[in-house]
Amino acid sequence: MKRILLLLALLPLLSCAENEIVALEPGFSIGWPVANGWDPGNLDTSVLSFGEVTTGSAAMIPVQMSNGGDAGLTICGVYLAALAFDEAGAIINELRIEADPELSQTPLPMDTIPAGAGIQVQLRYVPLLEHAITAGVYLVIKHELNWDCEANTGSALAIPVLGQALGDPIPDIYSKPAFIDFGTTLLANAVPPQQALVGNAGPGLLEIGTVSIADPTHFGLDASALTDSNLSLGNWAFLTVFFNPQGAGVHSTDIIITSNDPDEAEYRIPVTGTADDTPIDDPGDDDDDDDSSPPPSTGVPIAVCGGTIFANPLEVVSVSSFSFHTGGFGPTLSLQYSWTLTPVAGSITTLSGANTSTATTNPYVDLVGTYVAHLTVTDSAGLTDSCDQTIEVLPPENFRVELFWDAEDDFDLHLLEANNGSGAQGTPFTGGDCYFGNCQSLGLDWGVPGDIYDNPYLDLDDIGGLGPENINITDPALAPYAGWYQVMVDDYTGSSDDNYGTTNGTVNIYLNQVLVQTYGFSMSGEGAPYYVAKIQWPSGSVVPCNGLGGCP
Repeated sequence: MKRILLLLALLPLLSCAENEIVALEPGFSIGWPVANGWDPGNLDTSVLSFGEVTTGSAAMIPVQMSNGGDAGLTICGVYLAALAFDEAGAIINELRIEADPELSQTPLPMDTIPAGAGIQVQLRYVPLLEHAITAGVYLVIKHELNWDCEANTGSALAIPVLGQALGDPIPDIYSKPAFIDFGTTLLANAVPPQQALVGNAGPGLLEIGTVSIADPTHFGLDASALTDSNLSLGNWAFLTVFFNPQGAGVHSTDIIITSNDPDEAEYRIPVTGTADDTPIDDPGDDDDDDDSSPPPSTGVPIAVCGGTIFANPLEVVSVSSFSFHTGGFGPTLSLQYSWTLTPVAGSITTLSGANTSTATTNPYVDLVGTYVAHLTVTDSAGLTDSCDQTIEVLPPENFRVELFWDAEDDFDLHLLEANNGSGAQGTPFTGGDCYFGNCQSLGLDWGVPGDIYDNPYLDLDDIGGLGPENINITDPALAPYAGWYQVMVDDYTGSSDDNYGTTNGTVNIYLNQVLVQTYGFSMSGEGAPYYVAKIQWPSGSVVPCNGLGGCP
């Protein structure tokens, strides 16, 4: 009887021990509409197909990933890439497509799919001109069942992406900034106007119609340079917005631009501003440098940043604040200014005078893109307020390639000449190759002899750092010098700060002042030329290359 009671007592313990040794496993399944190329019975033959898409219209493919297991599934990455394979079908080169004006995907909603749950990403294709999606583009999916996320090794799932665009080239309207914020100002104060750039990122001619502002009471608009204008690819015009608040409070409106953009025939730029009617105390002795009287018991600092600043790469930009204090202007209320800067990816820009009693800082901008300077003002009582100042850096050239990387290494950017006029393309480390050895200060004469505007130049050569390096051509030559330029990166051998492990690089390609492609890639070891992409001029077509395998 005692043995039976003892056995009954042990049964719960045995049951717990048995449960503890059962491993919980995640599962993975994927699917999308059959009409878009999914073969439910065979993933190997499935494709992500947009079919035929009219230029200017948007096509979407929802991709559902599910975890049918009983443990969470870690997702290492889901992204678009141009892939090259060896004869056995293994991936030998991967160029991540990080920015493309036509083909994109929504971000992952989470990094781990819970047991029994699913997530969805959507592929989006909005073609701007008639062509097919470049051969070799795939949706790459890496999860813990096919990839070691820490070691970055495995066998990723790669699904071909197909699509054919039909129709005329279309325009694509955009603005910088996309949103205008005047911040907070005193009702009685004049507010500096702000500018916005309106441009065309599409290959078709953008025909601007009317430009108006929905609230003419508190805001004003000068759009004379934009109204009834025609903008070709890469061209832009400025408009000026005024904030004239007639009463206290938050005021908002829209700038409304009509055009022939097929999916944004009425383009809107939101505008907002706040008017504060708090009176400012003005102590009678505020001009006395020796004034030691305490600050008023009321009042707060108000940070006011200026409108968007437009600049070119390699400029020093002066950023100023118009901040004030509602308690008065006495010396004891002097504001302290603290600036921080969020640069574009790859920039090594730093701030001068970031923490100071003066209202100005002077960043040096080195790459194209949007920089945001964040200001915090603090008064003598420790009260603070903040605002943001945006710097839009625009490429002045029609052809620009940027390179930066993520580990201390000596990557060198090379651009191979498209055509010397007799059909020959440039080869590495010759006069047909723009690189650090020969291409600084317009050292090469490509295209039309004696024409400096079609010559390449390297504006930065970074040794043992993180970049950037940039090669520019103001206006590339046409026939008989037109053709395919090749972008190559060489991991230079012999620098003291070389990284012999894996270094991740990024290349941005701007054509006609528009970002047309961003590629991410990885290189290991030393001394191997890596071919990123080839660019056809004047059409602007960009085709990914095969890395160490050269260009197709």
